[in-house]
Amino acid sequence: VIESVSCVRFVKRTTEKYYVNFFHGTGCWSSVGRIGPLSGNPKQQISIDHGCEYQGVIVHEILHALSFYHEQSRADRTDHIIINWDNVAGGRNNNNFFKHGTDYTDYYGSQYDTQSLMQYGNYAFAKDNDFMTIISKRNPTERLGQRQGLSETDILKLNNKYQCHNKHICTDQFSICSTYPKFCDDSRWPEFKKNCPVTCKICDSTTTT
Repeated sequence: VIESVSCVRFVKRTTEKYYVNFFHGTGCWSSVGRIGPLSGNPKQQISIDHGCEYQGVIVHEILHALSFYHEQSRADRTDHIIINWDNVAGGRNNNNFFKHGTDYTDYYGSQYDTQSLMQYGNYAFAKDNDFMTIISKRNPTERLGQRQGLSETDILKLNNKYQCHNKHICTDQFSICSTYPKFCDDSRWPEFKKNCPVTCKICDSTTTT
């Protein structure tokens, strides 16, 4: 998903010092950004517990590892959402609701996006599920967040962060590519590899081709 809309590429680790490791931990979580140099641990853990095995949830956690915070943590959130602190489990000590200014993080030229993959839903961490914890200012009935896929804002931030715009993005030309990876090395379909470079894993691992 990320590779199809950006120049970011994921490769199997060989001798790289810093790397991402997916494991079955407790809950769905990842640290934000590459923490190895600060923590002394080269392994960046991404926990995928039972119940986390959905594409949108996994991509959400990968985006954390790629340095993205929750959308509701933006400093300008008060222009867009209301936090109902009385119903937030852990209240103001819940770090999923901490607000980070531009001196702490970068918004990469984006506006607040209530439909970002990084935006929590209306009832996230609710003590009482009859009441919302996050409410849209624009429309109190708006359903916030989603885990269906990257929003246009998510894609913009990703490409700005990794300076993809001056690179030719390696991408599959057809949506059915990933359905037929067996054709990558089938001599009867010589055009398949050319049209489906992501599926056939022939994109450059650090830049795009």
